[in-house]
Amino acid sequence: MTVRLKVLPSNHQDQAGSYTNIGQVYEFLGEYQLALENLQKALTIYQTVFDDSHHYVLMVKEEIANVQQKLNEQ
Repeated sequence: MTVRLKVLPSNHQDQAGSYTNIGQVYEFLGEYQLALENLQKALTIYQTVFDDSHHYVLMVKEEIANVQQKLNEQ
């Protein structure tokens, strides 16, 4: 991730993919707040690159909703 942050523009879709993956790992580990933070970073980037109907945007929105539900259940 560090290399991508240095080499790619801050709004590059590969950066968003990395944030999504990190968010999913945190979700798996039960670290829902960290998962949410990373997924929100991914969504912000995806929304600058794609329109709201793009499957990446929809996927991350669904992940965020899942994580928010888990946070509310705690």
